[in-house]
Formats: sequence, C-alpha cells, structure tokens
Amino acid sequence: MAKNPVKTTSVHLTDEQLLILDQKCDSKIQTEIDNAKARIKAVKKYPNLEPHLAKLLADILVHAKKEQKLIFRDTTTHHCAVCQRGKGFFARKEDRPLLAIELEHSFVTIKNHISVGGCRKCVMAIIEPLKKELAKLKVELPEQLAGPVTYKRYEKVRCTKCRWNGHEGEMGLKPTFFGDGTYRATCPNCHSENSFGVGPIIRNKKEYVVVKEKAISANAGQMAINR
Repeated sequence: MAKNPVKTTSVHLTDEQLLILDQKCDSKIQTEIDNAKARIKAVKKYPNLEPHLAKLLADILVHAKKEQKLIFRDTTTHHCAVCQRGKGFFARKEDRPLLAIELEHSFVTIKNHISVGGCRKCVMAIIEPLKKELAKLKVELPEQLAGPVTYKRYEKVRCTKCRWNGHEGEMGLKPTFFGDGTYRATCPNCHSENSFGVGPIIRNKKEYVVVKEKAISANAGQMAINR
C-alpha cells in the first residue's frame, strides 16, 4: 500500500526567521540555517559595510570553505542579486549589462548568470576584508585574492596497478598531444599511466586535498585586480 504523500510548502524567510527552525529540521535545511547564521554574524562583524555587502562576504567565505577553491572571472549580468541593480531576465537588447565578477569554479557557465559573486561594484567593495578572511583558510585562490602563501587544490587519485594513493599534484608530467605544454599523467611509484583504449589505471577518488604552494610577491594580487 502506497504511503500518503507528505504535503510541503514553499516560503521565503529572512535570515532571522530561519533561526526559528535551528536544530529542528533536516540536514539540507540546517545547511541553509547555518549559512544564515554566517550572514548575520558578518553584518555584526563588519558594521562599516552595508548589510547586503557583509552578507555577500559571508556567502563567499561559506562557498570557499566548502569547495576549497575560488576563481575571479570578469563577466556580465542583467541583474545583481546583491544590490538589486539591473532589470533582471527581461532586459531589452538595448539595455547595457552590468559588469560582474564570478567566483565559483565550474565547468558549466550560463551567460549573464552569477552563481557566487555579484556586480563588479559590489565585489570590489568587499575585496580587502575578503582577502583578509581568505588568508586564514586553506583554499586555492586566484592571484586577485591570494595572500603571501598560496594553496592548490588537487583531486585525490589511486593507482590500481601498484595501489599507490596520492593526489594529482604528485603525478608525473607528460607532454600534451600538440606539444604545447604538459599534464599530470603517470603514477610516481610504478610509472603506469592511463592510455586510450585501456581501462583507467589511475582512478580519481572524487575527493580533494589542498596543499601549500609557492609564495608570491605582495603586490601581485593588486596588480591582477587592476588589470
């Protein structure tokens, strides 16, 4: 006998209203509540920032801690969800889009859509406190956000032939097909490698590790932002 369907309701709540459900819901909703807590805390921590900018700062930090990697990509959008500038998805062709910055690393991009970030005016307004907070984290960062110590996120891998476990940054290099660079390809222990037509010898674990990289000059990030 089929179970009776559970009726659900979709509502929009403020960060303060979400706190009423704290520790009284499933893990998915609790994640949203924890994010709301981070935004509320940021508003109190940065009284010199407008509330919507402090909340943007909190959202970026939450994403950085989860994904351990950020980018800094110039793009455009018709609407900034942070400051509410723009005409949204119904903009006319003659409307000029807003300059924007995308911080989420993703292989899929949608034109005029920002996943993590906002219009350039909003992101640049929090760039200095953002860099200070990111300097406390082990996160792979673009040069525009990096501090004196840099990190690199690598995917964990294992060799099915010799059972070596490590990450892609430890693998041996091979030249690309066109000879215009190199890529990580070989097991550092037994020198096996994946090849076309053969099942994968070195398998990705779909997990990541963040390791410390080289130091960069103090003004490199500022030069990258100003480009």
